[in-house]
Amino acid sequence: MLKDFSYRINCSEKFALAVSGGADSICMTLLCHQLGLKPIVLIVDHKLREESFDEALYVKNYIEEHFNFEVYILVWDRSSKIISNVQSKARDARYILLTDKCKILGIKVLCTAHNKNDQAETVLMNIMRGTGIDGLIGIRDIVKIDDIELMRPMLIFSRYEIEVYLRSYGITWINDPSNESDKYERVKIRRLINLIGNSDLVNGEHVISRLNLLSNNAIRTQNFIDRYLEKKINEICCFWHSTIVTVDLEKLIAEDEEIIMRILRRLIQAIGMQKYSVRSKSLIRLYHDVINIKRAFHCTLGSCSIWNGSRDNRFFLVIIKEIFNPQNKIQQNEVKELELALYNLKPQYIVYNHDIYYKAQIMFKSIPDATKILGSIQCKIVDGKKFYPLLGLTRSLN
Repeated sequence: MLKDFSYRINCSEKFALAVSGGADSICMTLLCHQLGLKPIVLIVDHKLREESFDEALYVKNYIEEHFNFEVYILVWDRSSKIISNVQSKARDARYILLTDKCKILGIKVLCTAHNKNDQAETVLMNIMRGTGIDGLIGIRDIVKIDDIELMRPMLIFSRYEIEVYLRSYGITWINDPSNESDKYERVKIRRLINLIGNSDLVNGEHVISRLNLLSNNAIRTQNFIDRYLEKKINEICCFWHSTIVTVDLEKLIAEDEEIIMRILRRLIQAIGMQKYSVRSKSLIRLYHDVINIKRAFHCTLGSCSIWNGSRDNRFFLVIIKEIFNPQNKIQQNEVKELELALYNLKPQYIVYNHDIYYKAQIMFKSIPDATKILGSIQCKIVDGKKFYPLLGLTRSLN
C-alpha cells in the first residue's frame, strides 16, 4: 500500500490533508508519515452533533502525538439549524472552509481520503438518479476548487484494505454514527452494495471493483468528448466578453443532439458563472427552441439571458449573464451614452482566450438585438461616477 500511495501523492510543494478521524483519512495521514512527508492537517467540525468538537479535538491530539503534524480545527459556524440536504450542505461548507484555510496558509494542494468504496457508492447513486456519461465518472482523481488543486490519492484502495493496513500498525480511528443513518441516501446505497455482496449473486468486493472500472471507462469517454467540445466551441462561438457569447446557429445545429446539448450546457454554466450545470429538463426545452433557428425566442436560464436572431442572413444565438436587480439596470436615456462609450472601449475589457481582442463597435454590429445587452448591463454610482462592472467601465455623471 505504501508504494502505491507514494506514486499517487507526488506532492513536491506544501500541501494539506483533510482529516475526519475515520479510517480512510487516518490511513492517509499514516502513509504520509511513513513517507517522511510533512503535510498540514485540517479537521472540520460541522457542529451537527453535540460530541463533534470533542471528537475533532481528540483527532487533533492523536495526530499531533502519533505523527507530529501541524493540525487546525475548522468550525462550520452557522446561524440556523440545517434541516434538509444536510450532507450536501455540509460538504459544500466543508470545502469552503478547507480551501479558505489553504489560501490563508499559502497551500495549493489539498488531499482528501475518498476510496474505492466511496467511488462505487457515488457511481451507483448517480445511476439510480438516471445519470449520463458525466455521472458515471463519479469522483475524479484531481479537480480544481477555487484555485486549490484537490487530490484523491486513496481512490485506488478499498475500505477493507485500509482497515486491514491500520490494524497491522495498531492505529485506531473514529466511526461517525451518521455513516449508519438510513436518512442519508449514500448510506442506503452503501447498504444496497453490502446486501448484494452478502448474497449468493456476486462477491461484494467484485461489485465495488466493477463500479470503479465503469468510472475509469467513463473518464476516457468524457475526455474524448471534452476535446471535441473545445474544438467545436472555438469554431462556432465568439466570446465578446467573459459574460457575452454569440453562437453561429447554423454550425451549431449541424452537430449531433448530444453535442448541441453539451455545448449549450457548458456555455450557460460558464457565462452564468454557475457552480452547477442546468437541469436536463430545462436544457431539452432550450434545445428545441434553438434548433428552430427561424423562430424567434427569448428565455432566461442558469443566470443567463438567451435569445436568437439574424444579421446579414446569418443566424446567431446570444447568451449573456443576466443581472437580477432591476434597480441596477441602466435607464433608457443612458443607452446612447453607453453605446458611444462601448464603441471606444479599451480592448482589455472584451477578451477571447486572453489574447484575441474585439472592439465593441464590431460586437454591436455583429450581435442581433444588441440593445438587449445594454438593457442588462449593471450600473452603479461609485464616487460620483457611473460604473459598469460587467464592462469594467467608468463614465462621468455629467
